Amino acid sequence: MPERETGPNESRSPRAQRWIRWVAVAVMVVGLLWLIVDRLLAGYYPLRWGGPNIGGGLLILLCYAALIGGVTALWASDGLHPRTWSTWSWGAAVMVVVLLIGYIAVRIIQPRDEDAGRIGRMGVTVTTQGEPILVMMVCRGSIDRVRVVGPNRTPQFNEELATYTSVDPVSGYQELNLLDPSVGWQTGSPLTQSTLDGQMLVIASARSDKAVLTDVSFSSEDLRSLTPGLVQSASGQWAQRRPVDEFRAAACP
Repeated sequence: MPERETGPNESRSPRAQRWIRWVAVAVMVVGLLWLIVDRLLAGYYPLRWGGPNIGGGLLILLCYAALIGGVTALWASDGLHPRTWSTWSWGAAVMVVVLLIGYIAVRIIQPRDEDAGRIGRMGVTVTTQGEPILVMMVCRGSIDRVRVVGPNRTPQFNEELATYTSVDPVSGYQELNLLDPSVGWQTGSPLTQSTLDGQMLVIASARSDKAVLTDVSFSSEDLRSLTPGLVQSASGQWAQRRPVDEFRAAACP
């Protein structure tokens, strides 16, 4: 009489199948928990948690792989059939379902905001002598430091050209002369005209520990084509020029 072929599940002992199921459930629980935590922290602490990057994106992919791998392992161990479940198995299944519903709810309630943590905008204008003036519209909260860096280029990436720190946190509309900072701003070494002329492009950013303003980039050529009261905001092909009153209104719609 020919021997009956055994399936992959029948060749494993019940104990081995239970271990596979528990490992699969544990992997799925860890993956779902990480997805929920990542979404919440990205919403509540966007600057400290960080935005999309290679490391963070890889972790998210690993979480999805854990979910797929967990379901596959359950299927391979015949763990998708409720008739084989014990009381503990039912409890684990309920936990996975609750976490899955929680993750879906978090994604719906708290969608990822690409502008999370941004509380206003920056622009640049000039004095009557052509000196660069940073204009900052802080719509909510406050900022307390400004950083000016050079463009990304090897071997020095984002070379720091100057930093400015406010004596007290500032909000609302603010102006900062990069060559001659006003009272209320401190700097170890302000930007100089020769340094500015030697850069193809400079990038100015402003922030606090919890928030940032949308930065602005400009060159010496940009400054020479500006007039007092005309503000250049954004960067590159998105650069816009408008009177300071229009800039202030557009910064906080």
